[in-house]
Amino acid sequence: MDRIHAYKGNFRFEAVWFTADNGVTKVAVFGIDIYNWHRLGDEVLGRPQGCIGSYGIEGDIIPDRASVATARELSFRYNEPLNPFEE
Repeated sequence: MDRIHAYKGNFRFEAVWFTADNGVTKVAVFGIDIYNWHRLGDEVLGRPQGCIGSYGIEGDIIPDRASVATARELSFRYNEPLNPFEE
């Protein structure tokens, strides 16, 4: 996981790259937290939700030394809220 933590921990960006199912597109999935702003929004399933996103690039363009996902699969429940920074 690539991490950028700044402003005494009040800004967090975490991301990882993987190859999409088409075998060509490289995708970055990321989470962002700025001053715990996720607590300002509406709650989903009774809990605040974090900011997550993704973007894709065609071809073998991944930043140097970027973290790349492995083929390892982790189980999770589909009804779990998506909060990237929940501990």
